[in-house]
Amino acid sequence: MSVPAVELLMGLLLVAAAAVLAWILLSRGRRWSPHRLVDPVTDLMTRRALDLALPQILAQAERHGGDMTAAVVELDGLDDYLARFGHRVGRDVLKVAAGIFRDGTRPVHAVFRTGERQFVILFDGLDLAATQQQVSGCVALLQPIAGGYITPVCGFCEWRPGMSGAQVVEQAADHLEAARWRRARDLRPARTVVIE
Repeated sequence: MSVPAVELLMGLLLVAAAAVLAWILLSRGRRWSPHRLVDPVTDLMTRRALDLALPQILAQAERHGGDMTAAVVELDGLDDYLARFGHRVGRDVLKVAAGIFRDGTRPVHAVFRTGERQFVILFDGLDLAATQQQVSGCVALLQPIAGGYITPVCGFCEWRPGMSGAQVVEQAADHLEAARWRRARDLRPARTVVIE
């Protein structure tokens, strides 16, 4: 057998194995897709879609010299909420949060669900202050949801020429972690010293 024929045969075997695996997973009622671009729970774009869209969005911002800002929003307390009330109720909270982010931003902005409790919003044409104002409006709508068990924590980063998309999102995530740390520090009960 020639080398191209062997490569073709191996390729066909791999395709057949992937088809069998997909059939097994689908027959068990699981949704499986190695290249999913839309989250089935929130109908938002996924991390994979973010990775594919970022270079195009940044190239457009560079060409037009416009602003581009990333906001990373994490729903703190969601894990405890899921443990207490169940995943079905948690999915409803995620759907409501996704709807608030989608409806609370302009259509030119892109909203992604990048983790179990994390969202990334790319604001095209808005500077940092305008982005923070728009996200704070969304967060205000999220506060009463889930009876105060879940607190949105946000981090922001404004794109500057020369930054990659990954750097913008990473810096926004770093700012989110700093905000989470400040929040935890502020919520910690103060030590009281009794002097007798």
